[in-house]
Amino acid sequence: MGSKANLVITEKNGVCSIKVSGRANFECGIPLRSFSKNFGDNIKKIVIDLGECESMDSTFMGILTMLSLKTKKMNIPLELLNTSTSVRALLRGLGVEKMFDFIEGGAVELEENRAIADTDEPSRTDAARTVVEAHKTLMNVSLDNIAKFEKVVEFAEDDLRRLESQEHDDGGK
Repeated sequence: MGSKANLVITEKNGVCSIKVSGRANFECGIPLRSFSKNFGDNIKKIVIDLGECESMDSTFMGILTMLSLKTKKMNIPLELLNTSTSVRALLRGLGVEKMFDFIEGGAVELEENRAIADTDEPSRTDAARTVVEAHKTLMNVSLDNIAKFEKVVEFAEDDLRRLESQEHDDGGK
């Protein structure tokens, strides 16, 4: 059946260490998306250990791709450690495998009490926004993904508009 995903992000001396275990999905991807949008110049390298990652959904792969695009733009090394054959095949299937440096062996050193990602329960709006951004990224990186995800993006954007409208209406009371 597979285990629930777990994501830990820590930083020490400019090296960000991320460990992903279980089934990586949009829920554990939300803190990774937040991190990828907010990390600054103090980060000099990012290492993601996927040795215990059983699988990934398309949203999580889109978030990884967003992170890869940002690190390339900032000239920051991003390494994926111990990626299983099946997870690598998922990345290849979406045309994003080429965006990553794969390293076999080793492990990340997670700093005790130094987690830097918000792992609180995400709002439904954050979840919908994450699904939209992740899938748009996948569509922009590989034209083959447009047919795969255009309906997903369309439905998620409709959901996002509805949720934002509800938040606006609730805020006005």
